[in-house]
Amino acid sequence: MSTSLPAVENGIVQGGLGMFANSGQACFAGTRILVQQSIADQFIEAFVARAQQIRVGDPFDIQTELGPLAYAAHFERVRQFCRPTADDQVPVLGGGQRVGERGYFLAPTTLLARSPQARAWREEIFGPVVTFMTYDRFDQALALANDSNYGLAGYVWSNRLDETMAASQRLRAGMVMVNSPLVMDLRMPFGGYNESGIGREGIEGLRALYTEEKQVAIALKPFKSPMRLGAWAGGSA
Repeated sequence: MSTSLPAVENGIVQGGLGMFANSGQACFAGTRILVQQSIADQFIEAFVARAQQIRVGDPFDIQTELGPLAYAAHFERVRQFCRPTADDQVPVLGGGQRVGERGYFLAPTTLLARSPQARAWREEIFGPVVTFMTYDRFDQALALANDSNYGLAGYVWSNRLDETMAASQRLRAGMVMVNSPLVMDLRMPFGGYNESGIGREGIEGLRALYTEEKQVAIALKPFKSPMRLGAWAGGSA
């Protein structure tokens, strides 16, 4: 992510919290976030504050924004990432605690990885847990993003055309979404790189079973997300 802070707040902090959708139990949830150092402190602070406003509760309650994890064993696995040891060098910035006495509800959690070898950065947590890492140079960000066993989806937030085009070409991901969260054309091939799969779903994708295709979606105007997680308290959406 490399853009002005107001644009980031309008895009990610308000709409991009879609990474918490379905309690983070989505294969293409963007739960690893690379933030340019010049805006990192302000952005992460705003993100954590917004995440803490998300309503956790009964999924049958229309006011609920974040439901439970799927089952007990998975709940306990996700909680392990929210209790890092000193050796992990992954402080918890917000959340991490169980919500309520019944069910598998976990507060939206944000972590800060100081090393690309941190377990929370390298593994797919598959829960309402977002891990941040900062970078200095654009090339460094691409290298960190590609240093992964997975490669299903990538998200780019930037107001620079050269960066978005370079990232679209160089990211090792089957889907790249630019300045928009969780938006894709279902007519396009669906699949990933590395351990995220071989081949692509869809009629056209089946014709090229052993190739690595990529779909890129670029927002041509400010993206207005229907999701406003955490907007119910403090400030406006």
